[in-house]
Amino acid sequence: MLLVVSAVGSAATQAQAPADLFKHFVSAPPALSDLTWVQELPSVGTTNYFRLKYQPGALFLGEAGSWPLSRTDLDAYQTIVSSFGNIYWDRSFNGLYVWTNTGNTREIGSIVDFHYNFAKGTEVTRILNMGVQQAPVGAIHWLNDTFVLTNASPKLRWGLFQTWEGYWLSGELFRDSKGRAARLAVVPHMMGGRRPLPPGLIQVYEYSYDRPLALPYLPSTINVYFTTANKSERMAERLRIVHVQEASSPLPESAFSLWPYHGTNVQASWFVSNEFLLSIGGYEPPKLDPYKASLNRRRNLRPLYFTAAITLLCLGPVILWFRRRFVPSGTTAEPVANT
Repeated sequence: MLLVVSAVGSAATQAQAPADLFKHFVSAPPALSDLTWVQELPSVGTTNYFRLKYQPGALFLGEAGSWPLSRTDLDAYQTIVSSFGNIYWDRSFNGLYVWTNTGNTREIGSIVDFHYNFAKGTEVTRILNMGVQQAPVGAIHWLNDTFVLTNASPKLRWGLFQTWEGYWLSGELFRDSKGRAARLAVVPHMMGGRRPLPPGLIQVYEYSYDRPLALPYLPSTINVYFTTANKSERMAERLRIVHVQEASSPLPESAFSLWPYHGTNVQASWFVSNEFLLSIGGYEPPKLDPYKASLNRRRNLRPLYFTAAITLLCLGPVILWFRRRFVPSGTTAEPVANT
């Protein structure tokens, strides 16, 4: 796997303004050995805790309902999605599910693939984009302190069921007196989207630096607001970054793999998913669709059926040849009566 290590921490970039380093981080996130944050949702009164390890082509995301997060005890997390190369792990429902992406299009959309892309398109994009969830990781590219992003491709697979497909985004970054990113305003625009937008919708991300981080150009707190044309404003969420550490070198597979968890935890189970692995709904464990699984079994038996049919077709001529070869001409199977 080829990994391009970011130059964010190099001497050449240290002379740049903090906001420029912030923008570079958003455009090309570096390899991170740890990024821990707290998500507060004031509207529902809940708090979630996350830990992320990330590099291009690999990530580990653990979510927990309590603090502090453990770096070694994976049972402390409610859910974990992880990947390295073409191997994907999904630790949920008290089990471990594993999927190796071999390029089989019928497997796209399995429960493991869905959970991974859902997490990557929500929590991962939200934190690596410094609040902006509607853009894939690394998709925001800046022109001075503004950006324009088109998200119209039906091939993009991320986020809430491609909810934002068919929109384009425009954003503008504002700096504080110290040259740091202070506020980002993002406006979604209609482009034949699937649902109408509220008139005058603006997403505002306010950044504060109340706690020093190892990457000082990143904010420690992100407040997310939505405003509309009637000037109403509501806080959607607050993200508090607790710890962030850039990796000094590419992280190995062991930093993301969940195989050790399976090997040491007798409660864990694993399943290599395929196109028949479905989510039944709610919080029930994934299971195989019995109808499709039956079709799969019949498909696997087709070679046996074919072989049996060929055998039966060939058996008639073989029996006829055997009778002609070994049974004398003129003989019958009728017994001869004694005289």
